[in-house]
Amino acid sequence: MPNIATVLKQEISRLARKEAKAQMTPLNQSLTKERAKVAVLRREVAALKRETAGLASALKKQLGAKSSRGRADLDAALSGEKWRKDSVRSTRRRFDVTQGEFARLLGVSLNSISGWETGRSEPREKTRAAILELRSLSKDTVQAKLAAGKPKRRRKTKA
Repeated sequence: MPNIATVLKQEISRLARKEAKAQMTPLNQSLTKERAKVAVLRREVAALKRETAGLASALKKQLGAKSSRGRADLDAALSGEKWRKDSVRSTRRRFDVTQGEFARLLGVSLNSISGWETGRSEPREKTRAAILELRSLSKDTVQAKLAAGKPKRRRKTKA
């Protein structure tokens, strides 16, 4: 004959399982619905990536083989390439300008340029766009912009 404590323990376990199952059923149903939503979203993301890749290749074909530097910048922009600190330095050196002159061209501080070149900070999106725009210019154009933007020095006159 079973012990009353054993029977009571079994009944409590059965009721606990029944209660846990009753509480888990709606959660499992909700989880199934959410998984279905995630699957749909993943398919949408994959379709959007394919569409973006198609548009990028169409844009590259449209641009043709203008300049390899411009194409490289376009590829970097389209691929969402991470910011590289040497890209500011190489652009600045290509134009043969100082950090201060480069800062004036972009409308930022000298400390910003220094921070970007050392990797301590990254430029904002608006400034990145300005850097990409600068990259498409020739060295002469950049030098002309700098010359046009320089204020004339005033000479001290003896009074």
